[in-house]
Amino acid sequence: MGPEAMMIMSAASSVVGFMQDMAAGAADKRAMDARARTEELNARIVSLQGQQDAQAIREEAERRDAGNLARAAGAYDPYGSPSYGALRRANKEDEEEALKRTLTNAELSQLSFEADASQSTLAGKEARTGALLKGAGTLFTGGMKVAELYKDSQTPNNGGGSSFYSGSSYTRRKSVPSMTLRPNY
Repeated sequence: MGPEAMMIMSAASSVVGFMQDMAAGAADKRAMDARARTEELNARIVSLQGQQDAQAIREEAERRDAGNLARAAGAYDPYGSPSYGALRRANKEDEEEALKRTLTNAELSQLSFEADASQSTLAGKEARTGALLKGAGTLFTGGMKVAELYKDSQTPNNGGGSSFYSGSSYTRRKSVPSMTLRPNY
């Protein structure tokens, strides 16, 4: 195989490598974007669940308050039972604590999901950027190989032709690893 064919194969290989790197980066970005959307949805679900739990606590407090009012009205013993006002204050304090706890937990969970979504979005952008840089490196390496092959094809070799397989060429390249197809003498 001549040096021209090797140059073409090296360039084509670099382009294919670049395209593969870009496709992998795009796939990683899509995966991270999907994960971010899932985390955002989870954040909304947790927020709604917190609101529903808070409403359930309010409704339970109203039922308890109505029951206490009924008991106080029907069987009030001024010497043996606490006053309706004291029960109502205690129940109101319990309700407020439960509401604070529920809403705080929901807000913390929501913030956690939102942070995960932001992190996933950033990871997707980094995957795309990393793929672009890796692909650019692949193209650059391929370009360097093509330039090296071209230079070798222009160097006379004891009777003309390519020095691609010459010993002097091997000595010069020994310190620089190359992925071109050539025999190792």
